[in-house]
Amino acid sequence: NPLGGVALSELLSDQKVRSLELLSMWRCGLHDEVLLALADADHITTLRILYASQNQFTHEGFELLFAAEHLSSLEYLSFAYNDFALPTIEALFSAPHFDNLKMRNVASRGHGDEAMKCLAEATSFNALEKMSLYQMRMTSEGVRTLVGSPKARTLRDLDISSNRVDDE
Repeated sequence: NPLGGVALSELLSDQKVRSLELLSMWRCGLHDEVLLALADADHITTLRILYASQNQFTHEGFELLFAAEHLSSLEYLSFAYNDFALPTIEALFSAPHFDNLKMRNVASRGHGDEAMKCLAEATSFNALEKMSLYQMRMTSEGVRTLVGSPKARTLRDLDISSNRVDDE
C-alpha cells in the first residue's frame, strides 16, 4: 500500500500533529519510509503506544526508529512479524531512552535465546512489566537467561507461547 505509506508519512511530518499518543499501523503493508518519518518527527513527543506489527518494515527502518530519542515516552511497542533479525532486537535493547517501556511484543519467529541475552545485558528496559515473546523459537536456555536477569524482577506478565521451552 504505497499510497498509505506516503499519506501517513506526510501526516507524521506535519508540525501540527504534536499530541499523538497512540499510533496503530497493524497489518497495513507499510514500508520503512513510515518509520523514517516517525523517527524524523521530533515534534511528536507524546507517543505512548505504537503498534507496528505485520508490515514490511526492515532492520534499517527499526534501527532509525529505535534511535529516535523523542520517542522516549513509549510505554507499549509491538513490532512482531516484520522482516527483521537479531540485529534489530539488539538495536532495540541498546536504545538507552526506552526506560519507560512496559510492554513489547516481538514475535520474530526466531532468535529467542539470543534476544534474551541481549535483554539481560541491556542497560535500559528497567520498567519492563509485560512481554510477549510468542513464536521466538526460544528454548529453556532463553527462559533461564531471562529469569536470571534483573529485568525479570519487574515482569508481571510474560507470554512465551509457541516456543520450545521443554526440558532438554
